[in-house]
Order: sequence, then C-alpha cells, then structure tokens
Amino acid sequence: MRKRHNIVPIFLLIMALIFTVLAVREYLPYWTNALKMEQIKKEIRQSGGKGSKEEHKERTINWKKLHKMNQDIIAWIEVPGTKVDYPVLKCKRWNEYLSRDYRGNKNILGSIFVQPDTAEDFSDQHTVVYGHNMRDKQMFGSLHNYEAKKFWKKHKNVYIYLPDRTIKARIYSTYDCIDMTETFYTEYPDEASWQEWKVMTAEKSYYDTGIIPKEKDNVLTLSTCSNGRGRSSRYVVHCVFQIAEEGRE
Repeated sequence: MRKRHNIVPIFLLIMALIFTVLAVREYLPYWTNALKMEQIKKEIRQSGGKGSKEEHKERTINWKKLHKMNQDIIAWIEVPGTKVDYPVLKCKRWNEYLSRDYRGNKNILGSIFVQPDTAEDFSDQHTVVYGHNMRDKQMFGSLHNYEAKKFWKKHKNVYIYLPDRTIKARIYSTYDCIDMTETFYTEYPDEASWQEWKVMTAEKSYYDTGIIPKEKDNVLTLSTCSNGRGRSSRYVVHCVFQIAEEGRE
C-alpha cells in the first residue's frame, strides 16, 4: 500500500512539469518578442525634451541603424498610455508582415505594418495600419483600452515618427466592424464621398469624442482583431492628422 501512495506525488510532479513545459512553450514567443522590442528601442530611439500630461516626450530616432535592420521599416508608431511603441513596416506582398517580425523572420506576433499600396510618407487621404490583437496586449492588443471613453480622455493622441517629420494624430472614433467593409476604403470617387466617409466613421464610434475630421484632414486607422467576436470582426481606432512637424535624424 505504501508504494501505491508514493506513486501519487510522483505522478502529480510529472504532470506539473509537463504543464510547466507546455506553458513555457506557449508563452516563450511573447516573452522573447517583448525582450527583443525593448532592445531595439534602446538601440535606435532616444528621448528628449519635456514630457506632456500624457507622458509623451519628443523623440529622435537613429534611422540609419533602423534601416540597416530592415529597409521595409518606414516609420515608428507610439500611442502613449498603451503598449503600442513599435516600428512600422511596409509589405511588399499583401499581409507579408502578419507573421514576420521587424527583421523579416517568422514570428506568430507579426509586426505593425501597412499594405504594399500605402504611401511611405503617410500622405494618403486614408492610411490603414495593422497589428495583431495579442493576449498579453503586445502589438495592437492594448488598443482595446479605447473601448472605454474614460481611457480616451487621458490618452487622445497617436504619434507617427518618419525620417523627415513627426505626425501627431488625434483619436476621434473607435468601434468594431467587419473586415474589408467600407471602414477600410482608401479610395473615394470625389471629395463629397471622402467627407461622407469621415462623418460615417465618427458616427459609428462607441462614444462621442466631439471630433469630426474636416474636408482637408487626412485619417489614420489602426486595425486589429476584435475581442469575443467572429473571425472576420475587426476593432478600429480612427485618428485625424493634426500636426506634421519637421523631424531630426
């Protein structure tokens, strides 16, 4: 009988070790990616100037070093108050960086990216930037914080750093929608249609921000997967360009 009793703790220990190994295997890509991103930030990004109320500081980026890592990196995106602080890559093929990291290596977390037909200087009327909705909030996972108006009130701005300037954009709308529908249109037959689209996106918002883009305003859309909805559902955050300032190398 004693031998049978001794088997139980051994069995439980083995099962615990198995579950630990499985957990490490599942979360290792997340941990590894987080460490890599912190390293790249230290290597190419420096902060300077005074912080604002939302803890944003003027940045200088070593673009030469960044482009040595990957020529497909066209920008850097930062959303203060969230985990969004990443390089932005331009795909040569549709969704190329959906499952590749900033160096082009295969990675389940993918990258923050734009599609091949996107203007690298973000001069398009409507620019869509994509990123995965990761369970640990990496990539665009933390954008879901904007489902609460209370969070938006404290963190309204998005910053796009380019080699020659910095774009500041103000969030004006956020909601869930279906992929490939009118929310994702990037071409419009005329100015009237373009303005109607902006009004439509403002009206779809989960809460009123009091902002509707004007006729000449460009729009930035951040897109990720929805929480607890169908596979074709997407969560979007729309931003209107406010400031484009000259950047520094």
